[in-house]
Amino acid sequence: IRVMPNWIELERFRPSLRKKDLLKKFSLSANKQYVLFVHRLAERKGAHYIVPLAKKFSPKTIFLVVGDGPYQSTLEKEIETAGLKNVKLLGKISNVLVPEIMQLSDVFLMPSEEEGFPRVLIEAMASGLPYVASDIGGVKEISPNEEISYIYPVGDLCKFEEGIKQILTLGKEHFSDKLQTQAERYSQENVLRIFIKLFQQ
Repeated sequence: IRVMPNWIELERFRPSLRKKDLLKKFSLSANKQYVLFVHRLAERKGAHYIVPLAKKFSPKTIFLVVGDGPYQSTLEKEIETAGLKNVKLLGKISNVLVPEIMQLSDVFLMPSEEEGFPRVLIEAMASGLPYVASDIGGVKEISPNEEISYIYPVGDLCKFEEGIKQILTLGKEHFSDKLQTQAERYSQENVLRIFIKLFQQ
């Protein structure tokens, strides 16, 4: 049995625009902190955890939700019922814009109940974006040591809250270099070499 990892184009996720310009592009405020969720809006991806988590944070911390799916209408109702002002639904956006939204964010949120080898975490790492994530699939195996303590049991919202707040306090710069170094393991060039070796062996 040999493992064939996912890969990404690293250069797409390297910071290319100033945060000030990105905030303006997405009509976001500079005096806020941003927690980013980029997934299909479905329970298997943890969409039903967004509102319970957002309730635990002040209006200064904005949850940016990118994606659409079967849970979207339910999520909209939950936000309205709770009267939340710190959840912003961006809907489905072009894949070209994902690196930019990652670059302006402070924490990535992946509360999934099912995953295998989540490419989105590699993308977050390449962007220098720290994350809190569910302990499922290969999440721990692909994460650098600095991230292991921010990987929690599925649905443990108290831990997710604690982790998000710790990362926001430390700042993404505390993690960025290690994350980007880890992401290099999954560059297109490195994974291509692994793929070729499968045939050479």
